[in-house]
Amino acid sequence: MKKRMISLMLALVMLSCFCGTVANAEKTTDVQFYFAIVAGGALQQTMDAFVSEFNETHPEYKVEMVYTGTNDDNIIKLQAAAQAGTMPQFYVAPYNDLYLLDSLGIISSMDDLVAADEDGEAYIDSFLDSFIRDSYIDDHLISIPFARSCCIFYYNKDAFREVGLDPEVPPVTWDDLVEYAQKLMKTDANGNVERYGFGLCENQGHSQWPYSILTAQNGGVSNSAAGTETYFTSEASINAGQWWVDLHHVYKCVPDYLLAFEDMPNMFIDGKLAMMQHTSGNLTNIYSNADFEVGVALIPYSKIQTSSTGGQCFFMSPDCTPEEREASWRFIRYCTEPEQQARWCAACGYLATVEGAYETDIMKEYMEKVPGVQGALDQLHAGAVTEIATYECHQMWSLVNDYVQAAIMQDMTVEEAMTELQKKADAILSEYR
Repeated sequence: MKKRMISLMLALVMLSCFCGTVANAEKTTDVQFYFAIVAGGALQQTMDAFVSEFNETHPEYKVEMVYTGTNDDNIIKLQAAAQAGTMPQFYVAPYNDLYLLDSLGIISSMDDLVAADEDGEAYIDSFLDSFIRDSYIDDHLISIPFARSCCIFYYNKDAFREVGLDPEVPPVTWDDLVEYAQKLMKTDANGNVERYGFGLCENQGHSQWPYSILTAQNGGVSNSAAGTETYFTSEASINAGQWWVDLHHVYKCVPDYLLAFEDMPNMFIDGKLAMMQHTSGNLTNIYSNADFEVGVALIPYSKIQTSSTGGQCFFMSPDCTPEEREASWRFIRYCTEPEQQARWCAACGYLATVEGAYETDIMKEYMEKVPGVQGALDQLHAGAVTEIATYECHQMWSLVNDYVQAAIMQDMTVEEAMTELQKKADAILSEYR
């Protein structure tokens, strides 16, 4: 009886050890992230695939994704989560929200993760310079480029042929652009416009993007690198704004209303815009749906050939456990490996953020189908500044939109609009200086 009791006890001990081993083997680190995108379409499908694949191949981690809607919705939900103490471990947000996120106290440096990663420095060096440069505050890495883009120049080669322009010779300067745009204007027998020569986005929430580009092309900058100063009353800024207004009222080669960012791709595809300045994120859409030959070129400029970057990055929240930080880092790295970045670019039209992606078969095949990707890369290498990025950036963008629109609608002169804009910008940013 005694021997049987001892044997039973040993069996129980062994069973306990086995169960403990199984429990430890099945232990996972759970992390959650917010993804700023309206649910649906290729973006959601591709990110869903990344999450599913990562969870299957990394059983020690479990990643949960939460779709938060628009970028504005995302910021509101992040602020609410911060106040409630329910922040996700990491999230995707616009790259130039970095100062806003810093002021809210909801980002943390990733320097330690890079240092602890055996090839961390090589990983960071693998990103395109025009993208990774936007990921630092005071030399500390605070984001990882993910869904990034560049503003590029699209043009309708068939329309060029129609009016006697060489489809292989796009406009180079602002003067060329005006000349081409006027030739490309098309009206019906009653004088109604059927096709506009050119288009820039001018609606609320978007006109700050072309404004930063025009200012940079004219030799100026919109804000300081620290995000605490703006330069809207500089000569470069005012002259850029005046040229934009003149497109409407002097050259009359753009729509006679405020053109919406969201409407422009379909207007271009439908032949209602012969040329436009828009995000590279629309490359797949435009090449898939246009029934004419699409051209992509460097954006025409005044003094300096440059554009502006756009898109989103991964940010990591503060107050995560070491295990949560490691899990988040591993998933971020997975999404930014060359193969995944190539898949993301091919599915969605965003530019792959790492050099190695362009050597993959996926990307080579995609670039054969969508040759405009090379044009976007050419623009990045030729020059692409950071979009307006300051503290209180959403408020700043709203003000820029208001005053650009006021100048275009001729409610104010450009100089009056920029003077008022600068006063309000100074009042907002003074506390951060």
